[in-house]
Amino acid sequence: MALDDLIQRADELPEEKTLRLTASVTAGTHTYGTLAEPKVTQVEEGLGELDLSGGAVVNGAGVLIIPRVVRLRNATLNWQGIVLVVGDGDLRVEDPAACGQVLGAVVVRDDATTNRKLDLDRVARSSGCAPFAVNYSCEAVTRALMVLMRTVSWTEKFGA
Repeated sequence: MALDDLIQRADELPEEKTLRLTASVTAGTHTYGTLAEPKVTQVEEGLGELDLSGGAVVNGAGVLIIPRVVRLRNATLNWQGIVLVVGDGDLRVEDPAACGQVLGAVVVRDDATTNRKLDLDRVARSSGCAPFAVNYSCEAVTRALMVLMRTVSWTEKFGA
């Protein structure tokens, strides 16, 4: 399944399967989908950067779509599934105190823009947590893709 197809399917999902991340997260614990009920979480497009900071903990499962810069600073991001960095998106780990992991896969669309990437340059071991990491998991990827699939009935497929 091509990246454009994934994004198109995400846009066509019913509202109960999607979530929106519209503003910086600077405190507290926030959950965007669970293993039992994964979601497609869309970071709202915008001009400014979105920060995960201030000791915030962001947990999620499913598909995370990042179309603008998201900075992880002094916060924890735990995601199980697929992270899609598209458009002007960039996931930047900008603080050695960044914790957590992506368990699944990260796909970065390379549109030949020199400053767009998955930037893990600042990952370091701190006294508070293990450093931020990306670890591949076939099971987490499969579970995330299931959110985007839909069952088509015989009558819908063949018009009978």
